[in-house]
Amino acid sequence: MSISLIPLLLMGAGAAEAATEAKDVPPQPAATSSPTLPAPPEKPRAASEGGGEDGGGRGRLLGDWGGLRSTLVDAGIIPSLVYTAHTVTNVRGGTQSKFMNAGQFVAGLRFDLDKIADLPGTFQLGIVKRYGESFNQKSGINALVNPMSIQGRGETFRISQLWYRTKIGKLDVKLGRMFLNEDFNPGRCDFISGYFCLGENTRSNSTIWPTSPVSMWAARLQYAVRKDVTVKGAVYQYNPKNLNMERNFYIGWKGATGIVAPFEINYTPRFDGKAGNYAIGLFYSNADMNDPILNSDHQLRAVYGGTPLIRHNEWGAYFNARQTVRKAAADGSGRLDIFLNGSFLSEQSTPNNSAIAMGLSYTGLIPGRPRDELGLAFGRGRVNDRITDAARYINDNGLGHQPVRTAEYVAEAYYGIGVLPGFTIQPDIQFIFQPRGDPGERNAILLGARTQVSF
Repeated sequence: MSISLIPLLLMGAGAAEAATEAKDVPPQPAATSSPTLPAPPEKPRAASEGGGEDGGGRGRLLGDWGGLRSTLVDAGIIPSLVYTAHTVTNVRGGTQSKFMNAGQFVAGLRFDLDKIADLPGTFQLGIVKRYGESFNQKSGINALVNPMSIQGRGETFRISQLWYRTKIGKLDVKLGRMFLNEDFNPGRCDFISGYFCLGENTRSNSTIWPTSPVSMWAARLQYAVRKDVTVKGAVYQYNPKNLNMERNFYIGWKGATGIVAPFEINYTPRFDGKAGNYAIGLFYSNADMNDPILNSDHQLRAVYGGTPLIRHNEWGAYFNARQTVRKAAADGSGRLDIFLNGSFLSEQSTPNNSAIAMGLSYTGLIPGRPRDELGLAFGRGRVNDRITDAARYINDNGLGHQPVRTAEYVAEAYYGIGVLPGFTIQPDIQFIFQPRGDPGERNAILLGARTQVSF
């Protein structure tokens, strides 16, 4: 097995910033880690206070960097460096047998301005570099959702985070350049398939809801109604140039065509000491988007050609639920978490209008390996009903032949092996039923591995 590049996740960078401090979120198991980790508290602990995420070197391949990391943390500078890779081959399905790698590096610096300059708040810088071609396209599987979630958005260097955050009483304010799933529709990324990584809106609509590593200029407000309930809203500037795959370090402002405005309620209870994280949200966008079937004359584009009709309204709703059902023993074994995510979008511009995913993770399945983790998940993505209806209309009226695509179903299983602190290898298998939502397509089986190193 080649260890291809492993997506660097911003461990301390708050890629999926929880509505409350990290202690209220189900902790990450040792054998796997997510590219969308909960954000640390506003005032991170110093290395002398036990380290953990911020210092001491625990859970990192290079430990405390010879003492340098603790020194930086004590000075108010929290670095992170993570590399993640997906290696996948199709043993069934598709038009060509492919064996491919894709990955990303993420480097982050978080500055505690109180320590550094006696100023309130924190400042975050995060840079992402991805590599790898599209296995989905090269293999001819062409699944609705990318079976390699780490691949895509080009091979450029991207500034994914460039923001300032502070608190004013119970109000949490964040300004700057950020990506949507830092704060909204979050989710862990323990699996390889995109169905089970980041927020569910990403499954259905990756254009109007671009996620890491694509960032946008934004302002986000979050209010703590009580310790375990927060509400938050934001306005993001939607700029098609952010999706450009050839401009390194792009952070431009000009060229925006609208906004994306999400609103979310987040609930983080503890039931008998078992943590849960529940979110429900809505979003609206007025950005320019292509209609999936009509041309500018409101005719079927598949029949009459022409340029796409431009839509200016898109909305959606989503939910996320993750709950610890069984707490881990002292050695980390026996922990059982379950999750359920879903999204539902209007049909104005989205190629797919809903997605749902559910699954579980369990540690310590094999005796003597208490912190290894088993993961199982099932997902479904549904094609926009307008696309399905258009194909039926074309076929029934002799205007051509179109596959009548409806829904795609995916199952995935992994076994995460903690080789060394901060170093995980995760053998994986995926089953894709009705790729592209087309019942005529051959079902696919993918074998692969996910590798991650936190330095």
